[in-house]
Amino acid sequence: MAVGVHIWYHQHIPSTYPIPKMHQVLVRVTHAGVNGGCETFRVRGEHLFAGNTTLDHYLLGAEGCGTIVAVGGAPFPPSSSPPLALHTPVSFGGGGAFGEYAIVPAARCFCLPHGLPPSPHAVALALSGTVANTALQAVAGVRAGETVLVTAAAGGTGHLAVQVAQRVGARVVATCGGEGKAARLRALGVHRVIDYTKEVSLCFLGGRGVGDCCVRLAEFQATHTPIGCHCPPPQYPTLLSNPSTYPFSLP
Repeated sequence: MAVGVHIWYHQHIPSTYPIPKMHQVLVRVTHAGVNGGCETFRVRGEHLFAGNTTLDHYLLGAEGCGTIVAVGGAPFPPSSSPPLALHTPVSFGGGGAFGEYAIVPAARCFCLPHGLPPSPHAVALALSGTVANTALQAVAGVRAGETVLVTAAAGGTGHLAVQVAQRVGARVVATCGGEGKAARLRALGVHRVIDYTKEVSLCFLGGRGVGDCCVRLAEFQATHTPIGCHCPPPQYPTLLSNPSTYPFSLP
């Protein structure tokens, strides 16, 4: 243990569990999300996880939430608010959520607002929620009255992107595959739902091509945008998550 790092433990933590280092916390995991993209990339060693191909083992579980049961040193500078402390309910990202306990860098923890307890809803906020919010507000700067196209809109990040766009007053056009997913999107109040198993044209958007912003979460859907539409493409920001190739065969 490094000199000067003080460990605060909940009294019921077994001594065999790992000790958090400076700027780390130990979280008792209560809920975990199965993030298909992240877990797939980790197992295959794709994109940011290419180094996994040379490892004997690595942690799975990109999204989780729970309660802090041990704190190693000061997790944030004294000026941060709110500070992370024992018993704090948090959501977190980065790996390890499939275990009962996870060592998490404090910078990857998000305090749940208003004293809310850990829940399945909180799981999605750490990774999928951050991606959706960052893409639409920090990167694209979506404003009220604009049109946002979200592909794979019924997925984890997609359905949150839909709601972020709606909250700022944007008109949302969403694509998905299957009536069940389309029904869920209509229940969210999406302006126009496109089930790409039934229709393939986005020409109804008028003279602006696909709109002001495109959150593109499924590369395989690119063939469904826009067929027979000859208007020039707009200068819209596009977020494209790293696509994975299907089917996939391990070497």
